[in-house]
Amino acid sequence: MAKLPHPAVVITTLARTYHAQVSAGVPIEEMRHPIARGVTVSSFTSLCIRPSPHIVFNMTLPSTMYEALVACKDFNVHILAPDESGARVASVFSRGNRLPSSRIGTAESSNYAFDVDADLGVFVGLKDEGFCHAEITNRDAWHEQYQNAKQSGIRPSESSHGVDSTSQDTEAAEPMTQVHHVPCLHSRGILEVLHCRLVRTVHPELPNAGQNVIVIGEVFGVTFPEESDEEPNQKRVALGYADRKYRSIGGPIHTG
Repeated sequence: MAKLPHPAVVITTLARTYHAQVSAGVPIEEMRHPIARGVTVSSFTSLCIRPSPHIVFNMTLPSTMYEALVACKDFNVHILAPDESGARVASVFSRGNRLPSSRIGTAESSNYAFDVDADLGVFVGLKDEGFCHAEITNRDAWHEQYQNAKQSGIRPSESSHGVDSTSQDTEAAEPMTQVHHVPCLHSRGILEVLHCRLVRTVHPELPNAGQNVIVIGEVFGVTFPEESDEEPNQKRVALGYADRKYRSIGGPIHTG
């Protein structure tokens, strides 16, 4: 499989959202501020375009990213540019979501300040590089949303926050939208961002296949970097991964 080219995208979500903690029965006085989660995925692909676009990827368990994704339901998929900047972003999120030991104590505190790096989780790798390859556009927004919900005691809606974890078809009563301000990155190394909502997880029961899960999400919005001087017909093919290295695609072989 190493010789086959795969996409390399960064998927982001939020752990310990207010809604997730309420659903888990955490008392308000024991709640902790959200922590950003992110992972580089090479199994990402389109599931369908119509009647509404859906995407699919798989993850290996156990995974703190998967736990956060299932609890939050909202996630963003960052399509990366085939250059040094895009590869750097992918590299940061290929290291797992464990916090550096020096930050663990702060992250576990329920009353740490918003500007403490612990809330960034693996995103702290971007800050350590001076955000020269990507910056977080909505860090304050997810903290403000958490604080407002906590102060007002909002209860999550089970109907709008549910997810089907079976392998059978279900039909949504209303169009789905994101509920949370999940981490969104901005960079010239990011071609576009797909805003998604989790609709299903499938756990294949296969012998000798390990613990894996298939994740299906619905795409309801796409945003593009503000800084782009490329013409529509000059759009680059996204970052790829093959033979254990990030790569850009070559020229077309056959155009017919």
